[in-house]
Amino acid sequence: MEAMSTGLALDFDKMESSGSIINELEVLGINHSISKVILCLFHHPNSSSIELQEGCDLRQPEISQAVKNLENLNILKKTKVKNMGRGRPSYRYSLSKSLPECVAALLAIEQEKIDKQLQQIAKINSLAKAISGKSE
Repeated sequence: MEAMSTGLALDFDKMESSGSIINELEVLGINHSISKVILCLFHHPNSSSIELQEGCDLRQPEISQAVKNLENLNILKKTKVKNMGRGRPSYRYSLSKSLPECVAALLAIEQEKIDKQLQQIAKINSLAKAISGKSE
């Protein structure tokens, strides 16, 4: 994560560790934006959308999509900020679970995908054996 003007800068060790988790999650197929938002909120709870944009170096639509996905996983707490004027409501975001629990929720989704793929592979192998007349 990048250093930014809103005070969401991390020290080098935290940046490196967070970057490693983000990279490893991405290798598994987990959305980069979701991973960045989780790590940013872990280090800086109660962040606004603008702070997340700056802290994660992501655009507003990417933040919105990540927030929506994290809400669906029940790992994001959204608090409405009192708006003094007109316009859209503002929110502050925090994780509703610990970092390991958040990561576990993401990994569970990926594990389901892997399990389904393994079942499909077994089915394909079974069909191929049946077609070829071999049974093992």
